[in-house]
Amino acid sequence: MLRRYPVKSFLFADDTAFMIAAPDLVELQESADFVGRLIAGWCCSNRLTLNQQKTQELILDLRGCSAAVVEYLGLVIDSRLSWRPHCERVAGRLASVICMLRRASASVSSSVLRTLYFGCFQSLLHYGVLLWGNAVDSYRLLAMQKRAVRVVAGVGRRDSCRPLFRRLGILTLPGVFVLELLTTIHRSAGEFPRSGLLHEHGTRGRDFLRPDRCRLAASRRLNIDFLGSSLYNGLPGAFKALSHDKLKHRLKNILVSNPIYSVDENRRPRR
Repeated sequence: MLRRYPVKSFLFADDTAFMIAAPDLVELQESADFVGRLIAGWCCSNRLTLNQQKTQELILDLRGCSAAVVEYLGLVIDSRLSWRPHCERVAGRLASVICMLRRASASVSSSVLRTLYFGCFQSLLHYGVLLWGNAVDSYRLLAMQKRAVRVVAGVGRRDSCRPLFRRLGILTLPGVFVLELLTTIHRSAGEFPRSGLLHEHGTRGRDFLRPDRCRLAASRRLNIDFLGSSLYNGLPGAFKALSHDKLKHRLKNILVSNPIYSVDENRRPRR
């Protein structure tokens, strides 16, 4: 009976999420109630108990009619998928790390600070970056990353950070996002339709990936398939022929040597 409703389930360890799509709120509520009863019945049959206190509900609506947020697997998801609450939470944690780096800089070397940076700061930027890394509020985190890099390098707050990123071998936040995005698309490139399927002409773009079109600017910014395909189509053919590990290594070297402050800054990596 679950197949009557457009439902997708996501399971990680003992955390389970269900996504239900409906054309209006009335049908959405009916579908959610029905699916909830099915889940409760299945749990009862298998001698399991739902934790009602940890059960959360979120209605995704780009019009912003709801200010509700939920936390799932360490990600703070809001109703508009703007990722602003998540970026605010990450910013608070990064501020604590910057304070720790400043205190440690008085007694440890730059190499030790760099190790602390990767363990305490960069790890926070990596988690879930594929989802929120191109959100509008992510640029606030880039500013905080520059502050952390200046502390590690032991320079003033007015010094340019591009040479520091290059010298320390650190990827900028947009660089981390682009690297994760391109390697993800490369791994699943065979699942995308190609432009050559639309016609029989031998055009230069016949092997380009063609994802589903996005009507809204917010969707084009955050849709992984749409944005990733656009960036992936700009890669040289020699890059696309590389294995996953070799492509990741090649792209990382390019992004470290040419630090970027936005996704659109360098559409085509230089050799």
